[in-house]
Amino acid sequence: MIAARQIPQHERRRWLWRRGLALSLATGVIVLGSAAVATPDGTPPASVSVAVSPTTLHYPDRRAFTLTITITTIEAQDVVINELSPEWPDRNTAGRVLRLQTPTLQGPGHLGTAQLIADFPINTCFRGPTAGIAGFDVALDAHTTTTVRQTMVAIHRPPWPRADYTPRLSQGAQAPTPIAVPHITMAGKQGVHVQLHANPPLGGSRRRLPRTARAGRDLSIAGRTSPVLVHAQLLVQARPYTRGTKRITTGEVRTDERGRFRTLPWRPGPGDYLVVASYHRPRHGLLPDRSCGLSFDVS
Repeated sequence: MIAARQIPQHERRRWLWRRGLALSLATGVIVLGSAAVATPDGTPPASVSVAVSPTTLHYPDRRAFTLTITITTIEAQDVVINELSPEWPDRNTAGRVLRLQTPTLQGPGHLGTAQLIADFPINTCFRGPTAGIAGFDVALDAHTTTTVRQTMVAIHRPPWPRADYTPRLSQGAQAPTPIAVPHITMAGKQGVHVQLHANPPLGGSRRRLPRTARAGRDLSIAGRTSPVLVHAQLLVQARPYTRGTKRITTGEVRTDERGRFRTLPWRPGPGDYLVVASYHRPRHGLLPDRSCGLSFDVS
């Protein structure tokens, strides 16, 4: 069984239920596992199994896959299925790797969907959707089997190493039970995950942007790449948010044998800044990519 990932505390749920009925088609599926959970009122659990087709994606030309979720009840009940796309492997990056499309019902029952709308601090780096389908419920009679089909699409951004594309599913509105889902693999070309930090370190909290830097003090931007790129060139740019703020000179940096780099020291004037590193000369099997921005205020 795959443990369901909890929604981060800084995200807020707003459930918007809609009722509908539709049809869709899918073929050639792989089935893995099932889950059953008792409802709070003691109703016997529904049986839920998940199939996926295909289980191997290829960036950028094949990014979609379809879930076929089969539900069987013993007694009449509303079966609640929670869904969540994995996050990016970077705590400074908001957004999800998958875009969940509206599920459709094939068979008896009444289908409702839920949406998740996430709130983030200003200047947060977004990569992919922060809102969308977050699950569904199906109202079923006793001794009924129905099928829900849903397409999920990897966002059109270069995949990062260690990115996980397997959605998290669980059953139940309270104390949800994880549902096993076949593992999704992403093949094809990949991007370059560039992580930035300042030296000396910025003040403030990662969860309370913008970070701060002291005026009149030299600052360097450092970072590393994943996968490790040896002697690769990256373009580092600093963009002022505030009108009238002096633009920082754009420059090239070169990574060392461990994929690390650092700019020469510079002294930014007062104002708000966004620093971005871009990888624009891709090697074999890689795609052009850019880091999430490093935001800070100089005062």
